[in-house]
Amino acid sequence: MLKNKGFTLIELAIVLLIAGVLLASASALLLTYVKQSQLSVTHKRLDSIDEALQLFLELNGRYPCAAPLNAAFGAATFGVEIANLDCDGAAVVANQTTQVVGRGARNVRIGAVPVRTLNLPDDYIADVWGGRFTYAVTSALASNGTYDRTQGAIFVNDSGAGAAPNPVVTFPVPGSAHYVITSHGINNSGATVLAGGGVVACTAGTLENENCDGDATFMNTLLVGNAAGANLYDDIVVSTLSALGDQVPPFAVMAFNLNACPNGWTPFAAANGSAIFGTFAAGDPAPPGAGSLILLQSGGVLANSVQDLETGVLSTIPDLDITSLPPGGGTNLLQSGAGAFTATPLNNVPAFVALHYCQKDPPAP
Repeated sequence: MLKNKGFTLIELAIVLLIAGVLLASASALLLTYVKQSQLSVTHKRLDSIDEALQLFLELNGRYPCAAPLNAAFGAATFGVEIANLDCDGAAVVANQTTQVVGRGARNVRIGAVPVRTLNLPDDYIADVWGGRFTYAVTSALASNGTYDRTQGAIFVNDSGAGAAPNPVVTFPVPGSAHYVITSHGINNSGATVLAGGGVVACTAGTLENENCDGDATFMNTLLVGNAAGANLYDDIVVSTLSALGDQVPPFAVMAFNLNACPNGWTPFAAANGSAIFGTFAAGDPAPPGAGSLILLQSGGVLANSVQDLETGVLSTIPDLDITSLPPGGGTNLLQSGAGAFTATPLNNVPAFVALHYCQKDPPAP
């Protein structure tokens, strides 16, 4: 007769022990997966914001100003820049944005990411831990007509050695970052809470305290740890200096088809102002700009003379052969010098090309 034999207590204990080890391992793997997923989502949002800011700069010639930190979902101001023309001069309103002084006494505006101004999803205003990203931007670079890529005013440092952090952004000089976007990490230290609108207190005496102390200096370091103490740091920071204009060295001279030199450029004295080349009908008002040169067209025929707009004197060009040009209007001079000249229909050539010579300014200290 067969007898049923069950597990002994020792066998049952071994089975439970093995099950516990497997469950603990699975739980650890699950927690690691969740943490990696959260980091991946936050990095993706930061990358998307960074790309949107660069596109905004290309389209508008400036960055957007910061959005109010305390604006609730559904509010008209949620994710919308506080000033679309004068970020530098916009008033500071409590709990919305702040403005602090950065490098070279230049202002830095600190607030929320203007996701709606950037045409990004609303949830991109915060990280996956429910803290709104902090967006700091050099105010003049987010104002109309004052963008100059050398004038970034935000300091970004690494953890360095002791009390001597190393600058992360050094071109043209340390403290030249245009903007900084900060996720305050899983502990939300210093972040404005997405749901309630309150602000989580900074953790004093830690590395990450640099990212929520309200000044124009931020910390971006690979030293990440959740242990309590001075090395506590779980923030994720994106900073940038636009690559636009990197190819133009200081003191370079270029000609611009503008009435005046753009920001970051100074009129080049040796070029004696600007020069304007093109067609000019008799009786038309003289184009602006001292020291300008212009080819005259009278009665549909190009005249062999130029006018110095600074003195008003007309001078004859001896080697201009107007007989080689077809009679009547609709032509424009393309080549000067001895011999024949090339003519082309006016619809292929602008009426005027104004060349204003400017010299690239050196980086400001």
